[in-house]
Amino acid sequence: MLALPGLGVDDNFFELGGHSLLAAQLTARLNKALGLALPLRTLFEAPTVARLAEAVRAASAEPAHARRAARVIPRRADRARAPLSLMQQRLWFLEELDPGRVVYNTPSAHRLLGPMDERAFERAFNALIRRQPVLRTTIVKENGEPVQAILPQLEVTLFPAEDLSALEPAAREALLQRRIAELTAQPFELVGAPLFRTHMFRLGAEEHVLFFMIHHLIWDGWSFDVFYEEMAALYPAACEGRDAELPELAVDYGDFAAWHREWMQGEELAAQLAHWRKLLADVPEPLELPSDRPRPPRMSGVGRNAWIRVDKPAVDALRELARRADATLYMALLALYYVMLCRHTGQRDLVVGTPVRGRDAPELEPVMGFFVNALPLRMQVDPQASFLDLLRAVRAVVVDAFSYPDVPFEHLLRALQLPRDESRFPIYQALFSFQDIRKRPEQWGALRHGRVQVMQPGAAEDLGLWFVEMEDGLRGGLGYNTDILEHASVERMRDRYLALLQAALADPQQAVGRLPLLPETERRQLEAWNATAAPYAADALMHEAFEAQAARAPLRVAVRFGERSLSYGELEARANRIAHALRARGVRRGALVGLCLQRGPDMLAALLGVLKSGAGYVPLDPAYPRERLAFMAEDAGLAELVTTSDLTALIDRPRERILLLDGDIPDALPTAPPRRDDAAAAPDSIAYVIYTSGSTGKPKGVMVPHRAVVNFLESMRRTPGIDADDVLVAVTTLSFDIAVLELMLPLTVGAQVVLADRDAAMDGHALAELLERSNATLMQATPSTWRALLDAGWLGDLAFTALCGGEPMSPGLAAQLRGRCKAVWNMYGPTETTVWSTCWRVEHPDEGVSIGTPIANTQVWVLDEQRQPCPIGVPGELWIGGDGVTLGYLHR
Repeated sequence: MLALPGLGVDDNFFELGGHSLLAAQLTARLNKALGLALPLRTLFEAPTVARLAEAVRAASAEPAHARRAARVIPRRADRARAPLSLMQQRLWFLEELDPGRVVYNTPSAHRLLGPMDERAFERAFNALIRRQPVLRTTIVKENGEPVQAILPQLEVTLFPAEDLSALEPAAREALLQRRIAELTAQPFELVGAPLFRTHMFRLGAEEHVLFFMIHHLIWDGWSFDVFYEEMAALYPAACEGRDAELPELAVDYGDFAAWHREWMQGEELAAQLAHWRKLLADVPEPLELPSDRPRPPRMSGVGRNAWIRVDKPAVDALRELARRADATLYMALLALYYVMLCRHTGQRDLVVGTPVRGRDAPELEPVMGFFVNALPLRMQVDPQASFLDLLRAVRAVVVDAFSYPDVPFEHLLRALQLPRDESRFPIYQALFSFQDIRKRPEQWGALRHGRVQVMQPGAAEDLGLWFVEMEDGLRGGLGYNTDILEHASVERMRDRYLALLQAALADPQQAVGRLPLLPETERRQLEAWNATAAPYAADALMHEAFEAQAARAPLRVAVRFGERSLSYGELEARANRIAHALRARGVRRGALVGLCLQRGPDMLAALLGVLKSGAGYVPLDPAYPRERLAFMAEDAGLAELVTTSDLTALIDRPRERILLLDGDIPDALPTAPPRRDDAAAAPDSIAYVIYTSGSTGKPKGVMVPHRAVVNFLESMRRTPGIDADDVLVAVTTLSFDIAVLELMLPLTVGAQVVLADRDAAMDGHALAELLERSNATLMQATPSTWRALLDAGWLGDLAFTALCGGEPMSPGLAAQLRGRCKAVWNMYGPTETTVWSTCWRVEHPDEGVSIGTPIANTQVWVLDEQRQPCPIGVPGELWIGGDGVTLGYLHR
């Protein structure tokens, strides 16, 4: 079987190039020759002739009643009829459930180079049809049940061929692919008609392409091996006018189908089924690949491929690595697939389906048909295990599964009684297959044969990785279901698989959870998205841009509240008096001052006054429960509390540590800002402390420095953007950090802030009236506020910009706002990184709502459990870095 000379009794079958599929063939032939029923496991445990002889001797010594007999497939009496095999029966059921699909079409295209004898080729192909009854098989219904009906005769006409030879090479190949796609997309008539189609193309005087498509009901991947072997014999024989030297088939597929139904009643099935039921008693959760679209209630089965290629040096290196674990190339490729799936989903208990040949009797090897069975390979992936250790574990799983290969998948489904779910393939949603085709004959007489890549039209599973081994390496594809995945996403997955392969070769002792997963192109893309460096006034303080605007245009309106308004000059003067009052009470850099104030211009003036004094402010919303206010005031260690006389009862505090805006700010105080001296704030000083909600325990105060706020405001000024002509309606409580944007951003450019009172901010109708009355051009709010506004009938304004953040924004809300506004932005960021860290302009809400890209001088990475960057589209933990990161939690 290995076609190697001079083998010794101690040479290892797998080290000499044997693999799992050859092992199955060798085991079947041994069993046939010796009248035994050795399981495949025997060859893996005894891979040399010497050790295998011992295993055979031990099996032969068992009492006759304890030994399983070798399988013998008898010929059935009725050569014109046969039952459907159980594999066919399930496929038939699926096709009847959803007729007209092309999921189980199996297209192939064969490039034939050399002088073509058209009549001889046609005779050879028809000789193949006569020789292989499955090609003359149709499905008919008898008593309402489908059965196989084998036609006594069937011939095809291949010539004249469709002639594409007049076209230029590039146009010719493009048209060939289009025509193949058209032929592939044609469904089969499953009742009473042949289950294959052929079409010949002429590309040149000595170049033809044979399109050959067969329905999976009568075909599997290993049938192509038989097709190659027999055409390589039939065509030259037809050219020479002689019969091909091919042995008569002892049995056909109908014989197998009839025998298999009988075998299904025996004890061996019961033993194998018990094994699988135990293994899959608690089927793991379905595979949750990162998807590009929501999963439909019923999968269409439409699929495509992302082609994949591995060159021979890498294949040889991987095969050698596999030998170190007493494994095969198949197992190594499968192990990498498990790693890829684990790293993409975060799931560790994985089931991957794999096809097995189903030709355990040697007399079935030259028979075409649908013999293949699917085995669910369940694997526990430990991210801390080395690749070599994982490979050894995969070997054990594969050997175990291949020792119980005969329970039809559909029978297993019935036995497990899983709930029906038409949105997923049952038990496994990822498939893996491997085929060694190096021994397929490439010469068909004077014709040299080569395959044309053909896109497979169907994908029952979410994802399927398949390889064929050729003399120059591996070729294959990553097939996927187009219902949930985009081609670009799958191409990235393919590239990551190849990156894992190279990483495992480079360091097989590395933990699989830390093997580099990102290809260089994807890593560069992630780095490019985080290349956000931009100049800003890093030595400035949060309030200084406002001071510059006040000096530049003191008469411009800065803030409006109801009927009251303050100009930039008036707001500056008011804030400076408050700053001097605080300085007079000993407030300096590093101190924290509480702000417990109702909404209004004085609230904004007090905020600016605290900043000008050198201190940082701590918002204390008067609407909060007294217990929460007391905790925050105590925890912050307030140097002063700025409030009004009607609110003093909310917080128990000595009068001398309270600055009343309505009694302690004499008009005689200076209106010029305090000097920037040792008492003044520095860029790294605390600008404000915002307390978290405390939903997971006690609230924590987040210390935000001036530099972080300056960077944030300058970034927001550019994107989403604001200018002096804008009017921003501020609706957010001062105790929510996003209020910083609403109150401070307009003041940095000379724009207006319109403060909504508490009632208007919570009432959609009142807020809609305020937006119209104030000629607003910009508002930031949570999705809840935007929904209340829309529910109140707000029609929007095509000169208006909407910023949405603080809660997830639904595509539905985004679409409603997008139709009413000039621009809609989704904003994201935790309190710990200074208001917003990312933003995204909503253009196509039907495609989903993203949190967007990092703002200036901010880096955003999605990391896995090993703190490795996650690939694009793969969920993980969000890590944010850069100049927006705050000083941490107060006193913690």
